[in-house]
Amino acid sequence: MKDAPAYPPRLALRFFRWYCHPRLADHIEGDLLEVYTERVRKGKLRADMLFIVDVLLLFRRGIIRPAEGYQQANAYSMYKSYWKIGWRNLWNNKTYSLINIGGLGVGLTVAMLIGLWVVDELHYNRSFDNYERIATVYHNLTFDGRIFSINTAPYPLGAELKNNFAELESVVEATEPTDHVVGISGKRLSGKTMFVDPEFASVFSLHILEGSTNGLGSLRSVMLSKSLAKSLLGENAVGTTVKLDNRDELLVTAVFEDLPTNSALGEVRMLVPMDYFFTLPEHREQKTLWGGFDFQCFVMLKRGQSFGPLESKIGRFLADRSTEQAKTLKPEGILFPMSRWHLYADFKDGKNIGGKIKYVWMFGTVGIFVLLLACINFMNLSTARSERRSKEVGVRKVMGSMRSQLVQQFLSESFLVVTAGFMLAVVVVSMSLPLFNAMTDKQISIPWNNGYFLLTAASFIVITSLLAGSYPAVYLSAFSPVRVLKGALTPSRQASLPRQVLVVFQFTVSIALIITTIIVFQQLQYAKNRPAGFDREAIIYVEMKSKELRAANYNLLRNDLVATRVVTNMGTSNFPITGGMGAEAAITWEGKDPSVQPIIAMNSCSFDYPQTSGFEFLQGRDFSPEFRTDSAAMIVNEEAAKLFAGNDHRVLGKKVTWDGKEHEIIGVIKDQIRWSPF
Repeated sequence: MKDAPAYPPRLALRFFRWYCHPRLADHIEGDLLEVYTERVRKGKLRADMLFIVDVLLLFRRGIIRPAEGYQQANAYSMYKSYWKIGWRNLWNNKTYSLINIGGLGVGLTVAMLIGLWVVDELHYNRSFDNYERIATVYHNLTFDGRIFSINTAPYPLGAELKNNFAELESVVEATEPTDHVVGISGKRLSGKTMFVDPEFASVFSLHILEGSTNGLGSLRSVMLSKSLAKSLLGENAVGTTVKLDNRDELLVTAVFEDLPTNSALGEVRMLVPMDYFFTLPEHREQKTLWGGFDFQCFVMLKRGQSFGPLESKIGRFLADRSTEQAKTLKPEGILFPMSRWHLYADFKDGKNIGGKIKYVWMFGTVGIFVLLLACINFMNLSTARSERRSKEVGVRKVMGSMRSQLVQQFLSESFLVVTAGFMLAVVVVSMSLPLFNAMTDKQISIPWNNGYFLLTAASFIVITSLLAGSYPAVYLSAFSPVRVLKGALTPSRQASLPRQVLVVFQFTVSIALIITTIIVFQQLQYAKNRPAGFDREAIIYVEMKSKELRAANYNLLRNDLVATRVVTNMGTSNFPITGGMGAEAAITWEGKDPSVQPIIAMNSCSFDYPQTSGFEFLQGRDFSPEFRTDSAAMIVNEEAAKLFAGNDHRVLGKKVTWDGKEHEIIGVIKDQIRWSPF
């Protein structure tokens, strides 16, 4: 019986094959194996040890392969050849190239637009230097057993927080941004205005172009944004006196750079001292009122402090100082960091439940899948042409091409296609951005001067090239030259399985996206066309921003406009037909349960406002100038009617006390969609 053949140490043999020059490998390996066979006769252990020694002794210059591998001596010529062949293949197959580049271009366009939007959302408010240290004080208030979270607080709270908590570097308070009119010499412009504490500019790190950061130290001063100052005053605006709301003259003490649109203060054009705000008769009481929630309260931590420990301290801070009426709302303080203002602004039952971040994840996922579809489409098109490229691969291998060289060749072609697709995508994105910005209410641009963007773009091209070209490169370069040249190329089941998986995945994702798009479109159409409870056509809303317009003779103005026959009706109200309204909790009515304390939105209007707005009446009647008692009348919607009706199910004629006055319910209108229609 013959002895089993002996084999040298596998690790040593693999090491030899790895470092030996391909031109010498076959000859030297044959000699090593022949010597090893002779030595085995005298003992296998001794033969193995000597074989390892021989392998190590052969690891010397002249035998080891060059560092760059056994390819071409001139790497530049080799890669030049790759690009040239790749370009010829694309040019000679124009239809294929058009489909491939076009498909990748469309996918990259969608991915790039979504990527720019996602980056813009994730960088919201990051333009502020103190981004990580600023928070706003929220309060959880309990109404009728339900907890509501609001971002406002009484004005006296700010000074108390500053005096009682050493962790805070600054505390500033401000009003919500509202439209105000500023003018000079008969020229008037409107802009979003905030009444703020003097430290506001330094806390929010405003970039002052003219004047001083402390420009709000005097009572009758104002800071203007660059765009508003240029439109109203031109150059050298500081030192000019302007009139606010045609009421008082204020001195321009500073001009600040317009804030980025992707920030909470992006629309603000004027800053006015809070001390001036409290000189206005209608706001004097608010300065010392602990029971009102009318102001935004911003806090800035000292460096090294964190929000968590401080929030636990201020939880009941307001409740211990509030009026008795406010204490019934059980106010609980919350510190809401600036990093969460935009994407995590939704609260439910006093808990933060996320917000727009879900849309960032959703659209980001869609962008990734669209890009994957484009890459898979490229892979499938490349492997589908395998029969046409198989002979090329066979001839190249017969002529001495290594598999690694063929992989580089196909990856080079992939890089050319992806680069062309990327350039096409950049052109389409540049042309689409104005429409895209209008749809998303943003001001996004391609940041060519941003090094991170350029690095991301380069990485995007390289990764996509590898992702899209890896499978075709590995698949095509694996063809056997003998079988190809004999015409016996029949891919095995295992070889074709990845392509089949890719095709199934591509169609599955495509069908899922199409179905989702159809469903979303139908939902949008439903939301767009569903009854809103008011007339949405041919109604124009004009905000009365100046004191003169608010004090004008309404009846005279209405009659003049109606006489033009362009206007059929006209009405006024304290709040627009959509959006928020003033809310009250201190409302009583006949038969009210003392334990029930709901929050009810209220609006005051002229007698012709419901008819002008097209409200749909379910019970009762509209306001009418023919009834003098209608000055104390009230119209409620379906939801309020259910609340006021009580056990007797009667709502018309019931008395409701609001703001110290008694009102009689004369009509019930259909519920309206004032906020999101979804």
